[in-house]
Amino acid sequence: MRGKLFYLSSAVLLLTVLAMGCGQQAAKVAQNNSSPVGSISGQIYDQDYNTPIAGARAYVLVNGGYQIATANAQGAYTLGNLPLGAAYMVTYTANNYATPIYNVNLNVNASQFPQGNAVIQQNVGMFQLAASISGTVYDGINVGCGTNTPIGKVQIVLDLRNIGPTGPLPANFVGFDMIPTATTAASNGTYILSNLPGSIFGLNIPGPGVYAYYISSSTYYTDNSGSLNLYSGATTIMPSLCVR
Repeated sequence: MRGKLFYLSSAVLLLTVLAMGCGQQAAKVAQNNSSPVGSISGQIYDQDYNTPIAGARAYVLVNGGYQIATANAQGAYTLGNLPLGAAYMVTYTANNYATPIYNVNLNVNASQFPQGNAVIQQNVGMFQLAASISGTVYDGINVGCGTNTPIGKVQIVLDLRNIGPTGPLPANFVGFDMIPTATTAASNGTYILSNLPGSIFGLNIPGPGVYAYYISSSTYYTDNSGSLNLYSGATTIMPSLCVR
């Protein structure tokens, strides 16, 4: 009887050791296969009034798909589980605000951070869509720019995707994800570009900015007058453009 108990106890002990060994090995494999990750977090707020924008969203492309974070009542957001060793283009959206793009760098040595420990702070001030640009385009193809003859049905384009840091915007600001367009009036060659990012303090958009395209040809004119000062609720009057 005592022998049977000895053999039974030995079998139980052996199974226990094997179970513990298997558990430790599984944990070790999971740890080795894990990749260090980081997160981008901060606050999204109104640039003019410094108030949080609840419900604003942050988008980032990760492994072929978009990860989305929604800001809470305090405007706070977090984009987590981002593999380290890369720079991410993060886009921010909110109703009635321009859509800024930021280049946020997580290109650090992954071995320096345990999983989930690398956190980049990115606060974002957003501009209301409250400014406009207007002007007149003249016909430099058929009658010459010096005659100041307005030309209608010319395409106006303002590309804001890659304007870089300006005014209060930080160095990693890329631009706004928007290309507003308009067509000049057939009667007098006038145009207006509305719903642009504006600020009560003024937002300087570096020139050249406005492009005038003659729709029936490839010729166009680019404004080189310098920065555009966009103010909330106001219209910036551009120098006259002339397609040629």
